[in-house]
Amino acid sequence: MNKKVAILTSGGDAPGMNNFIYELTRLLSQDNVFVVEEGYKGLVKNNIKKADIDLFEERRFNGGTIIYSARYPEFKDKEVRQKAASNLKQREIEYLVVVGGDGSITGADLLSEEGIKVIGVPATIDNDIFGTELTIGFQTALETISNALGNIKDTSESHGRISIVEVMGRECGDLAVNSSLGAQVDLISIPENKITEQELIEKSIELRNNKRSVLVVVTEGMYDVHNLAKQIEEKSGFESRATVLGHIQRGGWASDSEMQLTKAFAEKTTELLKENKTNLYLVSDLELNIEALPIDQITKPKENTTTLSNLELFERLNGR
Repeated sequence: MNKKVAILTSGGDAPGMNNFIYELTRLLSQDNVFVVEEGYKGLVKNNIKKADIDLFEERRFNGGTIIYSARYPEFKDKEVRQKAASNLKQREIEYLVVVGGDGSITGADLLSEEGIKVIGVPATIDNDIFGTELTIGFQTALETISNALGNIKDTSESHGRISIVEVMGRECGDLAVNSSLGAQVDLISIPENKITEQELIEKSIELRNNKRSVLVVVTEGMYDVHNLAKQIEEKSGFESRATVLGHIQRGGWASDSEMQLTKAFAEKTTELLKENKTNLYLVSDLELNIEALPIDQITKPKENTTTLSNLELFERLNGR
């Protein structure tokens, strides 16, 4: 492919971003590939460089994003987007591949109105993008959370505690549910099926009355988990602790399954670029069959039927 392509990562970082950058640069030939440092902010500031495939290959397993990222709400301003588009056009870069969450891909959709041909690649540990069952970062984050839950379960059992663990996910419960299936979790509360604070307190105490320790997993933003643990301890007399996993969920080397997904996304992106099919974003099923949807559909809410089905499976496995 002889036309120039730029790659940009935006929003929250996700394990696997670096391997996607490497694979796409390799497939397209690095002579025609540029990278934008620090996302849309860097695009406006003209932080655009030639791709360095040797560096990408060296760090493709690493977490984070080798070309950096930044939140940049100013990109909502049309004049700011025009400046970004102008910087690409001055370098005769016709295509832009945006790797990020729904907000980042929405930004790409808006940029397409300025004459830039764009493709969006879903990358967010939250797995909350419309139309796709997998996003870059989700599978690695699951492994990180599952390992943490196992560790917390061990110490909870030793001390007879009720432990509440808050995981990321925003409005999507995929991380909470899928990480809990094999982690000896006792109770889950997610945005799609929220338990009231009072119910959570009562159920946690009831469970603790019948077993040595209790492990509860909730999605971020639903409760003040430290206050919740305090209330449980005051009402039950059982030692209770809250753990917010936070940004540990974003880091770490990409898992094998993540590497396979990013390679599949890179291959599909290359195919679309060579066929001059743009203003699209990619979606994947669990078997890594990659398709492309019109980029303006990115704003649709994710259908959480799989999440709720897995929650029902969790309830059955726990005899409820």
